[in-house]
Amino acid sequence: MNAFTEEERKFYEYMKNHPDINFEAGYRQYLKENMPYEYEEDDIRTGLESVKNACRAVTSYYRDAVIETLIAAGIHVHVYGDSWQGFHSVHEAYLSRHPEVSVEESLEVLGHAKIGLNIMTWHKAGMTERIANIMLSGAVCLSDESDYLREHYTDGEEMLLFRLSELSALPQKVLELLRDENLRRQMAVKAYERARKEHTWRKRAEEFLALQG
Repeated sequence: MNAFTEEERKFYEYMKNHPDINFEAGYRQYLKENMPYEYEEDDIRTGLESVKNACRAVTSYYRDAVIETLIAAGIHVHVYGDSWQGFHSVHEAYLSRHPEVSVEESLEVLGHAKIGLNIMTWHKAGMTERIANIMLSGAVCLSDESDYLREHYTDGEEMLLFRLSELSALPQKVLELLRDENLRRQMAVKAYERARKEHTWRKRAEEFLALQG
């Protein structure tokens, strides 16, 4: 925050208060509400470039906020990689830090997990490879929402979805699932079957080939 320009600081605070929209939409709204002049499309492109540090910072802010919300509720969370060394909390008794793992090793870790956490890098429309890997591993995927996930999955059936703007509701959803092992296993099986049919690399290759005609 100390290295921010004044515009970056303002945009950072703006996006902290509007976590359910993407950066482009957020910047358009920010300009509309804060600039006294009409802006052009070039202003959007150059403006977003000028506030990229704020974009990175707000992504990190909510990543930390999700973890803090979970461990503050007494939910034990395992994190991997050096990027978590700078995270500090009074609830660290519920946080286990591990060294960075490879993709192959992460699949093995997920295979032993009950719930796999996905925090979008501010993707508001699609899904990520991590979501597919969690589903294919046999764990229940816990992820913040996107347009794709809302349209293609049912919260509480194939995965657990939450909103960054409503983090206070997150712990209860997780605790209820952890208390009901039968429900958790049912969700994991449904997720695995969906992912096996829709989200393997073979399936993606078939879809790309079909686009080529």
